[in-house]
Amino acid sequence: MGRQRPRRPSDLSIQPPVPAGVASLAWCDADAQMMLDKLDELFAAIALVKQSMEIQLRTLATELGFLRDNQ
Repeated sequence: MGRQRPRRPSDLSIQPPVPAGVASLAWCDADAQMMLDKLDELFAAIALVKQSMEIQLRTLATELGFLRDNQ
């Protein structure tokens, strides 16, 4: 990378300096939020599968006589 010229005071009054990592942090935040949203969807899907499996297991156990009617 080439050297940047020093800012003149008039440049600073037009636009304040932005720290180098700020723009990339905004992208990281957006990516992280998208990943968290996808994880929420995944956990919701896993919970539905778990619930379905528990129902199927209970039904099978009842059919095989492992569970009593009062449980």
